[in-house]
Amino acid sequence: MVIDPDTCEITALTSSYGERVDFKTVINTTGMPDVWMQAVERGMLKVMKKMIFETYEDMDRDIPPIPEDFREL
Repeated sequence: MVIDPDTCEITALTSSYGERVDFKTVINTTGMPDVWMQAVERGMLKVMKKMIFETYEDMDRDIPPIPEDFREL
């Protein structure tokens, strides 16, 4: 997790390989840990769903049109 040291807010997740996924909204870590950890989980799911959707859109754009001869298969 990427935590701002001044505000104690979570702004992103990072993997052990250095990959970074930024949250759409900043997560405040003040208060009960179970509450903000659930917010981290919801934020992670939202970001990953968005990334998967964008990947499918990119794949659709990259697929060449099917030639007329092969459309009946």
